[in-house]
Amino acid sequence: MHTQQHLRDYWIPLLGHFRLSDLTVDDVDRARVSLRRQGTRRQRLSPSSVRRIHATLRSALNDAVRRRMLRYNPAALAELEPMRRPEVRPWEPEELGAFLDIAAGHRLGVLFEVLAMTGLRRGEVVGLRWGDVHLDKRVL
Repeated sequence: MHTQQHLRDYWIPLLGHFRLSDLTVDDVDRARVSLRRQGTRRQRLSPSSVRRIHATLRSALNDAVRRRMLRYNPAALAELEPMRRPEVRPWEPEELGAFLDIAAGHRLGVLFEVLAMTGLRRGEVVGLRWGDVHLDKRVL
């Protein structure tokens, strides 16, 4: 779904007038800069959104290289803006305890407790099956 939307909304308007064989790294770089400027002043595309949209083009052009329609992938050589990740501050034990006390009454309270006590990721916890739980051995 996102692939088609990225192509329709971004790449075809920006690069659709180029012949595939004429597309250069500079063309992709200019299009990427244009992508970053799209939207309103308040709501521009974030660097991570630009990376996801760029990944769509890179994947499509990789396919063109595999099919020998291109000699190289200009999107693979384009420069991307570095992403700044927010600093993570884990909860102190007292903060975690307060959260778990409040969450105990929530329908997902046990899930929050398993997350907190095991260090499993969200997808790992929701993917657990009863076969993964050994109550007699107290092992998950």
